[in-house]
Amino acid sequence: MSRGVKCEVSINDVSIVEKKYALYHIALKVVWSINDYSEYKCERRFSDFIQFKKQLEYECQAELPYDLPGRKLFWGRKGNSCDPDIIEERRLKLRQFLSDLLNDSFETKWRKSSVVSQFLNLPEGWYIKPSTYSRGDDKNIDTQNNIEEPFDTDEVNDPSKWLNVLRDCKSEFHNTGDDTRSIMRQRLVLSKLEKGLNFIEQNELVSRMECERRKQLLNTFKNDLNSRIQITSALGDHQGNINDLMPFNQQRSFEEPKISKGRRLGETKETENLGKQQLLQLQKDKIKEQDQQLYQLHEIVHRQKNISLALNQELEAQNELLDLFQDEATTSANKLRTANRNAVRFNQGQR
Repeated sequence: MSRGVKCEVSINDVSIVEKKYALYHIALKVVWSINDYSEYKCERRFSDFIQFKKQLEYECQAELPYDLPGRKLFWGRKGNSCDPDIIEERRLKLRQFLSDLLNDSFETKWRKSSVVSQFLNLPEGWYIKPSTYSRGDDKNIDTQNNIEEPFDTDEVNDPSKWLNVLRDCKSEFHNTGDDTRSIMRQRLVLSKLEKGLNFIEQNELVSRMECERRKQLLNTFKNDLNSRIQITSALGDHQGNINDLMPFNQQRSFEEPKISKGRRLGETKETENLGKQQLLQLQKDKIKEQDQQLYQLHEIVHRQKNISLALNQELEAQNELLDLFQDEATTSANKLRTANRNAVRFNQGQR
């Protein structure tokens, strides 16, 4: 599933059928962008959700990590599904259940199952964003400068592909010289990356920390590209169209730049003796290490979640036992009072 797709779930209406069971009206809104979305509706009983969970676990051969509301017991019998308090509690928990199932960006095998599509009346492949371009228009072209982009514009709106586009652009930057067309193409890709990152941040497709990290990567690359443009401009290469390359309306002088004899700005002891390919490999290793750390953090959070769910189930079981004990104690107290009254009447009759 594309992580750019978000599914909004709402259960606002519940109807009672023949005073026997409650029917929950589910509304789904699959959102690809602010103005691009699809809506679907269906109606399901609580027992349908239980059967759905069993079928999904059987098909995926794993236990579903999302919880359904439990069934309350009253004197060993199931609670009335038409009770307003039970309906409200189930409505909220069922909405949360579906929201977690359809929007989990780490474990996608559940929502990709055909069982989910059939249960919620969703089309097959609902999680794949439809292409806005025809088959013969796979690549975007900047008609003003006749520069072809090496990727689909939709890729920068996908968090998992955004980094790949940035890495490819950096690789081209390090492997090419001061070619004007190459610099213009990189500027075009950089602009698309900025728009894609804004889209990702607005739709909260990644964490805030990850957004900040990507902004830093983008700013670093932007500074490197701007430095190359300034040097190219100062050396007098392609002076006729270099003004189109300068970013942010910067004022430029074509004087010879002053380059210090010491370590270059932005270099570190780790990188100052490395070549372009070595720098690129070092950056890939750093990003891979960060991804591994994020994955380990996800595993820790997932374990904490499982522990919390286990504790919650244990507390629910203990609460049910306490409720049964309280009911039995109340019944015993009532019997004791009745026996006490009968004893009093019996004593008064003998007198």
